[in-house]
Amino acid sequence: MQEHDVACKRELQRMRKFKVYNDVTLFFIFASRYVEHQYDVYNDYISAKFKRTEKKLRRICAVENHLCDIFLAHLTYTAIENLAKFLKERRNGTLGRGSGNGTNASSSGNGAEELSEREIADIRRQIEAVNAEQRVLNEEAFGPLAPDAPVIVVQVHDRLTYLRHLIISLAQARGIEQTLLVFSHDVWNPDINYLVQNVDFCRVMQIFYPHSIQTHPKSFPGESPNDCPRNIRKEQALNLGCTNAQHPDLYGHYREAKFTQTKHHWWWKANRVFDRLTATRNHTGMVLFLEEDHYVAEDFLHVLRLMERTCKHSCERCNVLSLGTYLKTYNYYADFSKKVYRVAANSVCYYSISFLQFSTLLSRTQRRW
Repeated sequence: MQEHDVACKRELQRMRKFKVYNDVTLFFIFASRYVEHQYDVYNDYISAKFKRTEKKLRRICAVENHLCDIFLAHLTYTAIENLAKFLKERRNGTLGRGSGNGTNASSSGNGAEELSEREIADIRRQIEAVNAEQRVLNEEAFGPLAPDAPVIVVQVHDRLTYLRHLIISLAQARGIEQTLLVFSHDVWNPDINYLVQNVDFCRVMQIFYPHSIQTHPKSFPGESPNDCPRNIRKEQALNLGCTNAQHPDLYGHYREAKFTQTKHHWWWKANRVFDRLTATRNHTGMVLFLEEDHYVAEDFLHVLRLMERTCKHSCERCNVLSLGTYLKTYNYYADFSKKVYRVAANSVCYYSISFLQFSTLLSRTQRRW
């Protein structure tokens, strides 16, 4: 037992030295899934972390040590090793399946590094191979995807730390083992690939947007030498004879590849998941779209199923559900009333309902049940 404690302590302290984040918050969030009744202590840690007091650093250190003691009392060495997978960097440049054959493309994750033609061609070949294979990782452990099981699609660019947070929150979600988790990338990054391929709590698939800026750095759909500058006036663009001079956007701006890529990637991944994947060919369940900088609650799948069930009774035309909003303030009643009015007034619209309206709709529906 003493040897076990020493091994755990050594592993935990080693993990705290990882430089993937500027503190150990990420580890504590993930470790909390293994420890019951730790929330009060963790909240103390968070409140101390964000309070601007003279004793801030001393308080954080004390709470971190307290949390370490709690985790050491509950975590097994195997559990700590499991946690480490999502926190460590790629070891010794070793690449897993789908991570490349030695090409250190965009190892920093920003997709802006100057790549040689040979490296770009190599990335294109690997993207084509992965997309053609359509391999579902962990399928031997969790079995085939049920037709009505949720499919979660994550759009990934190059923010590795944010993606770690999202994966850790997904790992804590109840019922996550029933899902298929699809990561759709527009940057080939060995470190991101390594992280994704270490996810073992559900089925996982990677798909790669083949028309990215990374693989087309000097031609459409990337940046082309003859592209119109973003803020140039239309008259100036016509005089320059630059590409698409006749067609600025609604605000008078011209195309920027880094922004249009996000939109093009979104539509490509939606069509890919709905129409081109063997794993989703007979799928009849919900498809949830996330992005790399999102974070999910532990009960998000349960709430999503409740929303789906409620819509069948109270909003049959609703075919888009939203689990969140970017707004900091929200008028629940006013927006819900507008949605109800639209349902009553127009029979041909496509309708949506957000989680923020869900509580009101659910209470009304329960009265009918």
